[in-house]
Amino acid sequence: DIGDAALDFLDSKKLAPENSAPPTEIIDEWRMRTTLRLSPEWDDSHAVALANWELLPASARIDTLLRLKAVLGSKISPTLYHVATTASDPVLRRRSAEFLSLLGDSRGAQILLIERRFGSERLEAASRDAIMRAATLLRDSNQVDGARLLLEELVERLPHDSSVRHALGLVLLRERKLEGAIREFLRSIDLDPTRSTAHYNLACAYALNGQTENALDSLAESIRHGYDRFDHAKTDPDLESLRDDPRFKELISSSN
Repeated sequence: DIGDAALDFLDSKKLAPENSAPPTEIIDEWRMRTTLRLSPEWDDSHAVALANWELLPASARIDTLLRLKAVLGSKISPTLYHVATTASDPVLRRRSAEFLSLLGDSRGAQILLIERRFGSERLEAASRDAIMRAATLLRDSNQVDGARLLLEELVERLPHDSSVRHALGLVLLRERKLEGAIREFLRSIDLDPTRSTAHYNLACAYALNGQTENALDSLAESIRHGYDRFDHAKTDPDLESLRDDPRFKELISSSN
């Protein structure tokens, strides 16, 4: 971030004598690159002009950010963060935060959490993926409350999405809200009976909830649908209550 001094310098160049000043359009381009905190690796060989950024509608700015992201990858993060925190248009702010989240930048997840709202009735696939990614980032950084809030809102919008149900179940399992976790895993399985990890995590929730037979049945279903992380199952603390059960030993040994 070069800051206001750089912008003042560029503005002063417009006032320089004609024969010593760069063309106005070049100065405007440089000024907008600085304003948007664009990486210095962005050069004139790229075909995305930024001088008219402030005149573009939000949809065109989003398209421009997508093109910049395709070229710069994670180096576009300072630009995305700047737009996500300063743009006046709420859809532009949110989409910038979503792009940040998809890049694995936890700041995007935090912005999405703060601005928990959706801009339209139709949720785009990219938004769904970004919110899922943001929830994972929050969950893995032990901000499970935030992850749950994002996923609960997403479930309201996408009640028939097995992956979203499963993700919410994982957060509830992490919080040891076992009845809720069991409910979401069952709904995920209803929507996609072949999801082996949902069967496995349901087994974990049942085991922690003292429902041994249900846990063993779900573990068997997970194996039947392709779950094969048996070394993990042998040491998973969530399945500790099943460890000495003959059926558990048989399921694990017969699957190796």
